Amino acid sequence: SSSRESPSASASASAGTTHIPDGPWVITFDNFLSKEERDVLIHYGHTIGKGFQQSKVRVGTAGSANRTSSTNWINHEALMDPIIIEIQRKLEKVTGYVFPENNFEPLQVLRYGEGGKYDHHHDYFPPHGDRSHGHRVLTIFLYLNDVESGGGETHFRDLGAAAAGTEGMAITPRAGRMLIWPSVLNERPNERDDRTFHGSLPVGEGGIKYGANAWIHIRDYRTPKRKCKF
Repeated sequence: SSSRESPSASASASAGTTHIPDGPWVITFDNFLSKEERDVLIHYGHTIGKGFQQSKVRVGTAGSANRTSSTNWINHEALMDPIIIEIQRKLEKVTGYVFPENNFEPLQVLRYGEGGKYDHHHDYFPPHGDRSHGHRVLTIFLYLNDVESGGGETHFRDLGAAAAGTEGMAITPRAGRMLIWPSVLNERPNERDDRTFHGSLPVGEGGIKYGANAWIHIRDYRTPKRKCKF
């Protein structure tokens, strides 16, 4: 049967792994980000460009009732901030330095208000397979605050046992926590892993949730994009 090791809080990052028979691994690290690192990400979310804007479902498409968060991107001069550079180094270390910085999309910072959600979806995007950077192979999600109102869990509908009032597996937001999972099959990295559909459950009454996405591609993502000055 499925079992879950809940990660324990400590002065340094501590890891927990959800064990799923014949399924993908899902790993959490508590205390992965310091308060200063979390505050800097939230600050840039509010201050880069026009600040947080309605999230897009896909690049170039308007938001919808399926995704009611707002987002911003860590780009331009923020990429030179020593704290942002340190966060990037930590993310690379998590992958065992298999994936260098250029394989990462810039960090996307998110804000969910009361009732904010993102219905179940997948981070695999088929057109990526025809581009030089290839598919997203890993997703890292960073939780930037505790959601005191409840809600805001990251929910995998096809994994684990019942949680958060629904079937599937739910990861509770905890300030500084990092969550990582695969989007593709280990043995066939150009194919989607259909078991990792996920969503963000609605934030409770009066609540707010801050987070950040890091998507990692199988090949260099940033070099071809530099002409766009992201």
